[in-house]
Amino acid sequence: MAKTQTQRRTETLEKLHLATVKVIVNKGFSRLTTGDIVREAGLSQGALFRYYPTKLAAVVGATYYLLDKVMGDFNALMDRSKKPSLEKLINDLWEWYKSPDFTAVSRLYAEASADEELRTGIQPAVTAHGRNIDRLLVRLFPDEETKMLRTAAHGVIFLMTGIATSRHLIDSDLLENEILASVRQLAALIASGTTLKGELWNK
Repeated sequence: MAKTQTQRRTETLEKLHLATVKVIVNKGFSRLTTGDIVREAGLSQGALFRYYPTKLAAVVGATYYLLDKVMGDFNALMDRSKKPSLEKLINDLWEWYKSPDFTAVSRLYAEASADEELRTGIQPAVTAHGRNIDRLLVRLFPDEETKMLRTAAHGVIFLMTGIATSRHLIDSDLLENEILASVRQLAALIASGTTLKGELWNK
C-alpha cells in the first residue's frame, strides 16, 4: 500500500530531526551546516528546505522534537512506579542524562548562552519544556504535604543537569559518584523531613 502524504511528511521530518540532533551532538550549532543535516538524513537539500528554509529553523524544529521526546522519556520513567520518590527521580534522570539526547540538549543550551540568534530561536521551546516539567512534578507530588518534595525535585533536576553537563568537560567518575551520593543523601533527608511533617499534619 502506498504511503499517504501525511505519512511521507512524518517520516521525512523524523529523519531530519534525528539527523539534526546527531549533528548537534558531533559538531554543535556553530559548526553545523544544512549539508551536514541532509547527508546524515540521506535526503536532498530540497527536502530540508521544504520544511526548514534555514539552518536555524532546522535546529529549532529539532529542539521541539528533542524536548518533546525528553518529556515522553520522563513520563515513561516516572510512570513505572505508583509511588514516585526523589531517590527514584534521581536514578531515572541519571540514566537519561547519560544519553545522546541530553548531550544534544546541553550543547544547545551552552551555545545559546553566547549566541543570541540561537537563544531567541529555541527560547519558546525551552519555555514550553519548563512548563511541561512543572506539570510533571505537580502530577508526581500533588498534595500539600508533598509540596516540599516538588520543590526539592526542581532543585535535583537543576543540580543533576549541572553534574551531567560537567561530564563532558571533567572525566572523573570518582568525583561524579561522590556528588551523586551526596545528592541522594540530601534527597533522603528531605523525604524523611516531609514524611515527619505529613505525620504531624495528620495528627
